[in-house]
Amino acid sequence: HMDTFGPLRPTAIGGFRYIVVIVEDMSRGASVLLLKLKSQLLRELRRWKDRFETMWSRIKHMKIRVGSIRSDNAGEYVSKTMNDFLFSSKIDRELSVPLSSPQNGVAERHIQRLTVMVRHALLSQRLRFKFWGAAFKYAAHVSWLLPSMANPSSQSPWQVATGHLPSIDHLRVFGCRCWSFLTLPERSKTNSKVSPKLLPAAEVCRFVGPAEHSKG
Repeated sequence: HMDTFGPLRPTAIGGFRYIVVIVEDMSRGASVLLLKLKSQLLRELRRWKDRFETMWSRIKHMKIRVGSIRSDNAGEYVSKTMNDFLFSSKIDRELSVPLSSPQNGVAERHIQRLTVMVRHALLSQRLRFKFWGAAFKYAAHVSWLLPSMANPSSQSPWQVATGHLPSIDHLRVFGCRCWSFLTLPERSKTNSKVSPKLLPAAEVCRFVGPAEHSKG
């Protein structure tokens, strides 16, 4: 289930203006793609597909592939390049009937749910609205670990997909204070008149989600 949301104002950090929400049908786990332009959808969808299939094939110890995609009739979903990609990837496509948004309701409801989480995170922590991109990514990450009424016994998407209870030890409040370690050369830049070993070893930052391609 896929849907595009935007353009949003102000432009997010990184120049992003749109989000694409992708909901996995079996577990109802959500992923978020950030776009500067709608024309970037195909490129980001290719990358997401490769990451999704690789990660879940490793977790499930079996070949996992994206089999079908449901979306509305927006131009970015029915372009020739999108048609060619879906055909070459052997992905079936289901398009909702024009002016029948409930047929793509799974994705639309997830957009509403994530928007509520993002709005609360930004307002409660008094963050600038340009952080909405990071907030949507983190909200999608957290949603994998939360109970879902769409699943049997209100299990979380992670539990449905893996058969194991999720760990939440790594979660932090979005926008909370955190500290970034400073190397000696970095400390020297803050005050060249004082020996770097006497200067603070870290600087105060705001937590905006875990790094996607590193540990920690």
